[in-house]
Amino acid sequence: MAKRTDVNPRKRPQQARSQATMATILDAATRVLATSGYGQMSTNRIAEEADVSVGSLYRYFADKDQ
Repeated sequence: MAKRTDVNPRKRPQQARSQATMATILDAATRVLATSGYGQMSTNRIAEEADVSVGSLYRYFADKDQ
């Protein structure tokens, strides 16, 4: 399976609060990747780090590769 290199969210945030949530998720993903590595990175771990529900994460991203 080919690796995706673009970040193409499932839902494009329109409101400032949604944009902030998406930015928080991306920042959390960066921290998890930097501290734990790709193999230990999961959507659950990212959501935990971002202090958002997994459902909120999936609203914007289909999986950890996106």
